[in-house]
Amino acid sequence: MRKTIGLLLVAMLCALMFSSCAGLEETTVKNLEPGIQGPEGWPEDVPTPLTGEFLWGDWAPDRSFYTVDIRYTQAEVDAYAQRLQDAGFIKTDTDKYEYIYGDAGVYANDKWEIVLGDEGVNGDYTYMSLYPIVSEGSGETPEKSLEPGIQGPEGWPEDVPTPLTGEFLWGDWAPDRSFYTVDIRYTQAEVDAYAQRLQDAGFIKTDTDKYEYIYGDAGVYVNDQWEIVIGDEGVNGDYTYMSLYPRE
Repeated sequence: MRKTIGLLLVAMLCALMFSSCAGLEETTVKNLEPGIQGPEGWPEDVPTPLTGEFLWGDWAPDRSFYTVDIRYTQAEVDAYAQRLQDAGFIKTDTDKYEYIYGDAGVYANDKWEIVLGDEGVNGDYTYMSLYPIVSEGSGETPEKSLEPGIQGPEGWPEDVPTPLTGEFLWGDWAPDRSFYTVDIRYTQAEVDAYAQRLQDAGFIKTDTDKYEYIYGDAGVYVNDQWEIVIGDEGVNGDYTYMSLYPRE
């Protein structure tokens, strides 16, 4: 087991060193150049696109969201999606707004969830909707209070909840402390329950291929301090892995 994990650690470190040297990974929020002028009421802490033409924008009567009509090309939509990620937003894997917007992109930080429509959804223009994530003091249902989980292995970060069930077999930091990884034995139902537990704790399920070259099709859950990669049941025989990457 340790030999397998040791090989995995070496592979991960090599990949991380390569991507770092190649300048492929960005862990800090980029300084953004000013975008186009937003419509009246546009939130000051949300960057506008660099190009495109806003046609209209306003808050819903209950101020539950802010929406705009905007005319821009698909290339400009994609560029704005990247601009949001450069500003610290995370592309999320969610069907929360699917019943309203269909297959739209959703980008979130700790204050906003932004839904981006593709080019031409409404003829020669499309929409963008901004949903505030309201803090506890302003009326939102706060994050759920979590019951204690199982005991984590030595070195487990105190600000990451452990699963409620399952059996940790081993855990340790990579030599450069770039990530913490564990072996854990639990069922797929327990994997899914832990994924929900992370979301109850404020983590966001992300739509990313950042770790695909190491882990394949694994679930990734992010908050402002951690990116957590969760393997499905039985990836390594009768156990699987979980890796925790601190966000710098």
